[in-house]
Amino acid sequence: MRAFILALALALPLSLAACQSEQAEAVEDAYDAEAGDLQEQADALEDEADAMEAAGDEAAEAVDEAIEDGEAMDEEGEPEM
Repeated sequence: MRAFILALALALPLSLAACQSEQAEAVEDAYDAEAGDLQEQADALEDEADAMEAAGDEAAEAVDEAIEDGEAMDEEGEPEM
């Protein structure tokens, strides 16, 4: 009887630790999945920002070219020769 109680006393904390580690693993997996989703969202936003920056650069170049073309015209709005 004494051996049974001693074995039970030793086994009980191990079984509780196993339950806690499964629970902790489930929580960790959930946070890892959420972190992965957030990383995907961040990557998508970064790609969108890069595309917007490229579009802005193209628009700025178009404006610069329009200004340069406008400087090639005389005051009456006709091209200089």
